Amino acid sequence: MTRNNFSWIAPLLAVALVLVLMGLLALAISAAWFLRPLPTSLPAPRLGAVLGLMQLPRLGPVWVELGNSRADDTRLVLGLEPLHPTFRIVPSLGTEGEWSIVQPHGSDSETVMATMTWDGRAFLHRPSGDRGHSVRIAPHQVGGIEVLESASGMMVLGRGNELSWSSRRPVWWDAGVLDRAVDEDIRRGDLESWDEFFDTFRWMVGSRPWLSFLNDSSTHGVWPCERRRVIYHRSARAVSLLHVCHRNLGGVHGNNHMIPLNLIEGPSGVERLDFAGLFRQRSGWQDTVRRCLWNDLSRQRASWTRPETGAPPEDPMKPGHPLHWSDDELAALRFTVSPDGVFVHFEEYEAGTYAEGAYVVLLPWRVLAPWVRPEVLEVLQAKPALPDIRLEGIESIEAPHDEAVPPVERPADPLGI
Repeated sequence: MTRNNFSWIAPLLAVALVLVLMGLLALAISAAWFLRPLPTSLPAPRLGAVLGLMQLPRLGPVWVELGNSRADDTRLVLGLEPLHPTFRIVPSLGTEGEWSIVQPHGSDSETVMATMTWDGRAFLHRPSGDRGHSVRIAPHQVGGIEVLESASGMMVLGRGNELSWSSRRPVWWDAGVLDRAVDEDIRRGDLESWDEFFDTFRWMVGSRPWLSFLNDSSTHGVWPCERRRVIYHRSARAVSLLHVCHRNLGGVHGNNHMIPLNLIEGPSGVERLDFAGLFRQRSGWQDTVRRCLWNDLSRQRASWTRPETGAPPEDPMKPGHPLHWSDDELAALRFTVSPDGVFVHFEEYEAGTYAEGAYVVLLPWRVLAPWVRPEVLEVLQAKPALPDIRLEGIESIEAPHDEAVPPVERPADPLGI
C-alpha cells in the first residue's frame, strides 16, 4: 500500500530531470553563441553602387548613389548627399521615389523649398510656391570610381532580432597616394566598428536576464550599424571626406557619429590635417572663428543659441556659455574642406536637440585667409577635382565688424573666390 502511494515520485523525478537537462542544453547553446569568437576579417566587399553628380538650383552639388542598371536601363536611387551646409534632402513620407528639399529652422519648423521625383533616369525638380519652374535634372555618372559595400547580418536565435552591419566606401580606379591612405583609414575604421558593434551587443544582452531581453519589444527588429562616406573634395593633392555612422542597439532612437578625414600632399608625404593645422599661427584666428560659428548657428536657429524664455541674452564669447569653444576645442573641431571653404560639422545635441539633427557651418576662405597656410589653399586648387560643381546661393559669412583683423597680407583672390 505504501509503495503504491509513492509510485508517482519516480515519473515526476524523471520529468524534472529532463527539464533540467533541457535547461542546461539551452544555456549551453546560448553560451556557445555569445562566446563564439568574432570574425577575424570583414565581410567580402561587393559592388554596391555607382556615383553620380548633379547640380540643383540654390543647392549646388549633390552626390547621387545609383544602383545597378536594370533591363530597361533605369536605376534605383540608393542615397543622396547634398554638400550645401544648411539645406537637407529627405525622403517624402508615404511616397516612394520622392524627396523633399528642406531648410530647417531649429526645433520650430522647416521650410520645404522643393520636391524631387525620380523616374529611373532623372529627377523632376519642382520648386515650392513661386520659387521657379519645374525642371528635369539627370545626374551624370562619375567615371573612375565605384562604391563597394560590405554587409553582414544575423538572426538572434530565430527570435526576430536581426543584427545588421554595413559599410559603403568609394574606391578609385586610378588610386593615388592619398586615395590609398584613405582606403587604409576606412578599412581600419570598419574593422574597429565591426568588433565594437558585436562586442557591445553581447555586453548588453549579457548584462540582463535572457527572458527579459526576449520579452522586451523595444529590442525586436533590426539593430543596424550603417557606415557611409561623403566626399567633399578629391584631387591628386588633397582629399576631404566625412565618415558617417548610424547605429541603433535597441534604444528609443539611433545615433549618428561623424569622423572627418582631411589629407593633403605635404613636403614630406601625406599630411593629416586637424583644424589647428589649417593655420600658420597658433593664435589670432580663434575669436573670428568663434563669432562666425555662433552667428551662423544663430541664423540657422539652433536651439543652444537661443536663451530660455525670459532669460537675458548671453555673450557666447565668454567662457561658460553652452556654445563657447575653448582654444583646445576649436583646435579639435570636426571639419571638411573644399574650394568653397571649411565645413564645420556638429553632431546631434552639440548645437541643438536630437530632433534638429546635425548642423553644418561653412567658413569661407575669404574669412580665414589672413591666417590660413598658403600651401593648404594651393593644394585645393589642383585640377582635376571632384566635385567639380561649386556651391551657389550661400548667404555671406563675413568677419564680425567689431573684430580687428590683423594687417596680414591676404592671398590674391584665394581659390578664385
